[in-house]
Amino acid sequence: MIPSRILREDPKGPYVNLIAVRAADKDKPWVKTLVESYQTPEVKEFVLAKFCREQIAPAVADQVRLEYEVHGLTAILVERRPPWPSQTPDEEWLRIPIARFRFTVDSARWTLDWPDRDDRWHRYEFTGAKTLAGLLREVDRDPTGIFWG
Repeated sequence: MIPSRILREDPKGPYVNLIAVRAADKDKPWVKTLVESYQTPEVKEFVLAKFCREQIAPAVADQVRLEYEVHGLTAILVERRPPWPSQTPDEEWLRIPIARFRFTVDSARWTLDWPDRDDRWHRYEFTGAKTLAGLLREVDRDPTGIFWG
């Protein structure tokens, strides 16, 4: 155990946590505990909330919102827009699904799905990313135009 930290990264920095252990240690219980600590619901919600917060400029926050919905091991990224034409300021905003992220316990990996125009989900196969943060970066980058059009 390290008695004190050597370096503290900026929480808003572009870095991703990688867990590296010696091959001889990969099956030890402490490694499993460490990996599981990064797969908690709290970490998942933190990553999703940070992504949503950083995507929408404050100047357009009254016109579009990016939110997420969590259902067990699945999270759905949702764009929200006010109805047009709006009848009242309290009207329910439209819900437009953007991407679905699913965690598979057996493989300890995330998968990414995209919705078609009928809201049927399809697996996105154009990335090697297997972490939630990596898949969010792929949605943001959207090289195929599937997510943002």
